[in-house]
Amino acid sequence: GVNCGHPSSSRGDSSGNNNSSNESSESWDQKHARWGDEYRDQGNWSAAAEEYRKAIANDPSWYGYYNMFGDALKHLNDYAGALDAFRKGDSLHPHSEWSHSNIGFCLEQLGRTDEAISEYKMAIRSRGDPAYAKQRLMVLQHSTPAANLNAEGSRAYASGDYARAAKLFAQAQEKYPDPAY
Repeated sequence: GVNCGHPSSSRGDSSGNNNSSNESSESWDQKHARWGDEYRDQGNWSAAAEEYRKAIANDPSWYGYYNMFGDALKHLNDYAGALDAFRKGDSLHPHSEWSHSNIGFCLEQLGRTDEAISEYKMAIRSRGDPAYAKQRLMVLQHSTPAANLNAEGSRAYASGDYARAAKLFAQAQEKYPDPAY
């Protein structure tokens, strides 16, 4: 299988190394998370979600599993399920990296704009993804010519094309700067 070394799935080993000697000492939650990461790396989001769900079932106290599960559900366009997972992860570890941007994204996809705006504002104040949150706020709070670039960037972000999304958001900010930021 793929040895992805994703730090989020190897919480007991901060190096992220998943070699055969420590695979045998992994708990079941860690094994399911590692298998979920392998499926994720292959683009098999359904299988990844199932493995992350199993990791949660084996250890429901670790916030990272909920975030990984939410990310998989987000890629499956299950925004309500992803929102629940991200919120559960945030309740276990408040203001974890990316939590407010992820929650805001799900709320936005569900048409809950006012709540999404609030989450993006919290993301800007936290250590999550303030650049993304600022661009989403620009779209949601202001009607500007940058809206098309930002909408295209959001679609790229939702599909997992983060580099293209960042480029589009940067173009929108450069061409149509928001003086509030």
